[in-house]
Amino acid sequence: MIDKTIQRIASGDTRALDKLYKELKPAFVAFFREHFNMDADAVQDLYQETIAAVYNNIMTGRLKKDSLGSTKLSTYVTQVGKYIHMSHLRKRQPDLTFETDKVMALGDSLPDEEDASKEEKLFIVRRTVEDMPYPCSKILNLFYFLQKSGKEIAKIMDYDNPDVVKSQIYKCKQKLREQIKKRFKLAGYDEFE
Repeated sequence: MIDKTIQRIASGDTRALDKLYKELKPAFVAFFREHFNMDADAVQDLYQETIAAVYNNIMTGRLKKDSLGSTKLSTYVTQVGKYIHMSHLRKRQPDLTFETDKVMALGDSLPDEEDASKEEKLFIVRRTVEDMPYPCSKILNLFYFLQKSGKEIAKIMDYDNPDVVKSQIYKCKQKLREQIKKRFKLAGYDEFE
């Protein structure tokens, strides 16, 4: 069962990812609320990040269909969640991450710049979204430029659950952030680093 789930996700089966997301969420949330005294929003954010990391591990081949042995997939997901949570606790620094949402609202956030500069940055952002691999390009386009809700995106993308959309948006925003940083640097802009 575990091997098939991993294999289906690795082959791009979004229904398998959606099913995994729904099945593991209640136990994950209960574990972190009980053992780490986390509030609902913090656990939800951690779960999103954890599922994105597990998905990334599957897609990059770090987690293969036969690599868990006798370990349950739920145990693996919980361990990844613990690692991510502990990593956040160790950092205990102000969040200095690149704000993808701020960049996506670039036209409003840079009022002092010349119009040509704003237009160039907006072009870079839009082009970066278009150049992202599927499904990120489509999801980010629906989310940022067409301003679709999670439910609408789930329906368009044929996901069974809007929570899978949240996880995908998180994962895609991380990739987008890195690409925009690179492209802005190449273009001579560095204010979002």
